[in-house]
Amino acid sequence: MKKFRCFLLFVLILPICFMFFGCSSQTSVIDIKKTSTDGVYEIYTVYFSNGTTSQISVKPGEDGKDGQDLNLEQLYNYCVQGGLYENSSSGYEQFLQDYISNRVGKNSNIYNSLNSAVAVYSAFKSKNNLYNLSAGSGVIWWMGETDSYIVTNCHVIANSISSDENKLPAEIMVYQYGATISAGYIQGSGHEEYEFAGGINATCVGYSIDFDIAVLKVSTQELLNFNSNACAASVADDYSVAEDVFAIGNPEAEGFSVTHGIVSVVSENIDINNFPADNLPHSYRVMRIDVPIYSGNSGGGLFNSRGELVGIINASLDGADNYNYALPIDNVKQVVSSLIYYHEAGNNAYNLQYITMADLGIKTIDVYDNYNTVNGKLTYKVKVSSFTKTTLKNLGLKLNDEIVELKIDAQTYKITRGFQLDDILISVRKNSIVTFTISRIGENFEVENFKIELPASVIEDLHFF
Repeated sequence: MKKFRCFLLFVLILPICFMFFGCSSQTSVIDIKKTSTDGVYEIYTVYFSNGTTSQISVKPGEDGKDGQDLNLEQLYNYCVQGGLYENSSSGYEQFLQDYISNRVGKNSNIYNSLNSAVAVYSAFKSKNNLYNLSAGSGVIWWMGETDSYIVTNCHVIANSISSDENKLPAEIMVYQYGATISAGYIQGSGHEEYEFAGGINATCVGYSIDFDIAVLKVSTQELLNFNSNACAASVADDYSVAEDVFAIGNPEAEGFSVTHGIVSVVSENIDINNFPADNLPHSYRVMRIDVPIYSGNSGGGLFNSRGELVGIINASLDGADNYNYALPIDNVKQVVSSLIYYHEAGNNAYNLQYITMADLGIKTIDVYDNYNTVNGKLTYKVKVSSFTKTTLKNLGLKLNDEIVELKIDAQTYKITRGFQLDDILISVRKNSIVTFTISRIGENFEVENFKIELPASVIEDLHFF
């Protein structure tokens, strides 16, 4: 049986100091390399900052120098004609400026992502009145005028050793990139066994054990007082297998660091026994990565080469080198949105250990549809395989119907993998209007609006997490 572990680290005293940079992101051509030849033409691969590639065939120049006939102006015309350069209206000069700026500092977006990174320290008062200090990582998710939200793992700020009824620590402190981290043990000091310096006090607004996500609240002004360039992470729309990714976190509680690798598998499920928050087994949908990860990376951000957040680090496979895992951003977005939504709606924050997800009473099967040779993405036809409730069946849904889109209120989601349904249904609110667009024998039609009312107590059409 495979054994997985979380990246939580219990620590003592940690004095550390660093620098910081600003936030930015851009999409353009970042590189071009000769990758093959057919004996007559040289094949060049063009790399774009959105993770995609394209190929150009170039006949070598008369003097035999490979690619002499290929210049940047031709590359620009090729990209514009193929609709591959989204800033084409800005002209060749802007294209050249974007290209040079990316070639000079290809990793600048990763440097800039450090402005959204934080280290998270939790001081737990145990049931026998002893104190334990744990270290993890986090990401600034949203910055408002007064308050800001930080995302981390549930297991970073909730632990069964805590004497608190909600498993929370007596104190949570976050440190930004560039801060001196100080968390010292004080003998005989009574309640405050740990003294923090240089950080920002945080409170938990909600967490989900079943999704291993927690949301913290801090003062926006305190973030900006330390670093005027502090910013929320830019969240990616998607990610793909073999995409370059970078983990930013606080490994071994030795301060911030960046490690690099690729996405190995876009989605799989792992089982973690003895989850720290409740000592029970839990199953998680994750993306597998080969990025080096260590204790203390828990809750830290996984970023693509554009500096966009694609996941939250949470686990590794015991006994395997660089066989590590992150919670995928499409899942994280829905969970975080729900935790913040119910907190701002005035719900008891710590009841949000159990967020709601609609159970629509259907099971689906993925049927292979297409493989994209440019970005490595697999797409499937998601078909209804069985019914566990009769609600949608009574509305006209049939076995083998393909679910093409799912619309929740004003937001429409294209469905290409079955696991997307579970992620999306987390965002269903009380009185939401849920509409399926299905395909039957090649003809699209829309099932009439299906209204799901999320009640305050458990009913047939709801699961509570």
